[in-house]
Amino acid sequence: MDCASLVLIMSTPPKRNYDYPDKTRGSEMARRIRTDANKLTASERTEIHRRAMQLIYAGTGNKETVRSGQ
Repeated sequence: MDCASLVLIMSTPPKRNYDYPDKTRGSEMARRIRTDANKLTASERTEIHRRAMQLIYAGTGNKETVRSGQ
């Protein structure tokens, strides 16, 4: 067996499409959300944050006291 028969031919990877559109549905949605969020007052932001934390942690947002020891 000679070395010429052991040479592996590696194919080049296919070309990727890097031609992305300037606007997509996601980018338009993000623009609208940012515009709406910038109009919120401080109290509205606080309330939305409280509700989001309640969803994330599935609680009321009030910490319970933790007993130490056994």
